[in-house]
Amino acid sequence: MPKPGIIPLRPLRVSELLSGSFALVRAYWRTILPIAATVAVVTQVPTTLIVNAMHRTVTGPSLSSSGDPAADLRKSLDSLMDLIPALGVTELISVIAGTLATAMLILVVSKAVVGRPAPLAEVWQEARPRLLRLLGLTALIALVVGGVLAASFAPALVAHSADASDGAQAGLTMLVLPGSAIALWLAISMTLAAPALMLERQGIGSALGRSFRLVRGSWWRIFGITILVSILGAIVAGMISIPFTLADAVSQGIGADSGTSAASLTLSCIGAIVGTTVTLPILTGTTALLYMDQRIRREALDLDLAAAAGVPGYQTQSDSHGHSRV
Repeated sequence: MPKPGIIPLRPLRVSELLSGSFALVRAYWRTILPIAATVAVVTQVPTTLIVNAMHRTVTGPSLSSSGDPAADLRKSLDSLMDLIPALGVTELISVIAGTLATAMLILVVSKAVVGRPAPLAEVWQEARPRLLRLLGLTALIALVVGGVLAASFAPALVAHSADASDGAQAGLTMLVLPGSAIALWLAISMTLAAPALMLERQGIGSALGRSFRLVRGSWWRIFGITILVSILGAIVAGMISIPFTLADAVSQGIGADSGTSAASLTLSCIGAIVGTTVTLPILTGTTALLYMDQRIRREALDLDLAAAAGVPGYQTQSDSHGHSRV
C-alpha cells in the first residue's frame, strides 16, 4: 500500500491512527507547535488566574473571619458569583482559540496524509475563510449536547425545588441516565463534522449530516478510539505536569500549602501550557485521521489521496455523493 505521508492509504488500525498523530507532530512541528503553543498560552493563562482566584475565594480567610460559618459561606458564594463574568470570558476565549487551532490543524493533517508541505502562512490563508462557519458549528454542537443534558436534569431540579416526594424525585433523577446516553451518542455522531466542514468546504448543516453518515455503523469504534485517545492525552499531560509539580513542592517546601503563591501559579501555568501544546495536535490529529479513515472505508478516498500524492497508477475520481474524494 502506498504511504506518501503519515499514514498508509488503506483502512487504518487503531495503532496506525495513533502513530499517524505522533508522526504528524514529528514531521510538521514547525507548523504545529506555534499553533498549539499560541492556543495554549491564550487559554491557559486566564484559566489559571481564574481557577486560582476561585481557590482563594473558597479557601481564603473569609470563611473563618466572622465566626459565623453560614455568613462566611454566603460571602464566599457571592465572591464566586462575581467571578462568573470573567469565567465566561475565559471560556469564550478558549472556544475561539480552540476553533482556530482545530481549523488549522485539520488542514495540516490533510496535507500530511499526502506528504505535502504545510507552511504556517499557507495553512492560515486556507483556514481563514472557514473560521466563522467552524465557530458556528462548534457553538451548535455545544448547544445541542448541552441542551439534551440540561433537559434531562431539569425535571429532577424542578421536583426538588417544589419539594416533591422522595419517590418522585428519585424517579425523575433516573431521566439523567437516558439523557446522558443520548447526549453522548450525539457528541460522537457529530465528531467528524469539523473535518467535513474544513476539508469539503460544506455548510454547518451539511457538515453535521456528513458526520452522521460517516459515523453510522462505526459508532462504537469511533467512541472507543475517542475515549482511548482522550485517556492517553490525559496521561501524557499528567506526565508533563510532574516535573512542574515537583519543582513547586521543592520551592515551597514539602508539605507546604502550595498552589496560591506566585511561583506556584507560574509553574502550574507553564505545565498546563506545555501539556496543551503537546496533546492538542495529537487529539485533533486523531479526529482528522478518523475522518480520513471513514472516507477510505466508505468512499475509497485512498484512490484520490494516492492520485493527489502523485503515486503512479492512480487518478482522481468522485464519490457517490458527487464530492471530490481528496
